[in-house]
Amino acid sequence: MFYPIRSLFLVLICTTTLQGSSYVGGELHYSTDGSTIATIDYFAYANTSELENLGFQICFSDGACFDIPQAESVVASRYDLFQYHYTIAYDFGTYGEHRAWVIDPNLPGDLCNLNFPNSGSVPFFTELQFDLQEGVANSSPLFFEPPFITTELGEVFTYHPIPIDDEGHKLTYTLVTTEQDVDTPVPNYVFPDQVSPGADNTYTFSEATGLFTWNSPQVTCGFWLTFEVEEYSLTGDWLSTSMRSVYIQVLEQGNLLPQITTEPSSVSEPNLPANVEL
Repeated sequence: MFYPIRSLFLVLICTTTLQGSSYVGGELHYSTDGSTIATIDYFAYANTSELENLGFQICFSDGACFDIPQAESVVASRYDLFQYHYTIAYDFGTYGEHRAWVIDPNLPGDLCNLNFPNSGSVPFFTELQFDLQEGVANSSPLFFEPPFITTELGEVFTYHPIPIDDEGHKLTYTLVTTEQDVDTPVPNYVFPDQVSPGADNTYTFSEATGLFTWNSPQVTCGFWLTFEVEEYSLTGDWLSTSMRSVYIQVLEQGNLLPQITTEPSSVSEPNLPANVEL
């Protein structure tokens, strides 16, 4: 696997307040026209539309900070969620690799696989790394599916974020340990199959497609899953790495929300450049 060098230019995005909110996740996105200016978008999801006046302070490593007093837009999403969109354009002043991250409101309080039983005291963290190249316009993938899914106790289910890359670049996926700060793993994090482990409680994850399949959840509670999506040009050059976390809610039978299902046969294997290994 190819690993990008960490940037010297860091972007810190943190919220002011939202303790005990109905927040369920989000992700960062960047776009550039080939200059040193990048537009940073943050998409957050909650089960209420009443948080539009929540402000963010966005700070950069050169000391510049900007307050974003409210969401640019709040739109209804699937699974009874609302997507909040925040955006800012910033001139990094140099080409090369850069890194952005978000430290946001506390995670849901019912997570069985993350600092149990105190998951509500853990901040949500997500990050984005990208390479600004002179004269090369690009944007990181956008995710079609919200970072939330419900499933039934003991039933097989699948989740796929359905990333859309406008430039048609190649994408690979890695399942990672959830973090609560920069390079700081959440204490007591375990992958979903380690909560009430057993022969039937297993999952598979495709690094080629990002398809997550969980065979038999054994506990009715919430689970937090984090993976990274790496973007490569057609010549094999690394362009960006997006972190995506998903809130999985395991319910008793009959309590599911309508959802899009993805059959494994409908998710194609990527035709990766020869120098990109899975």
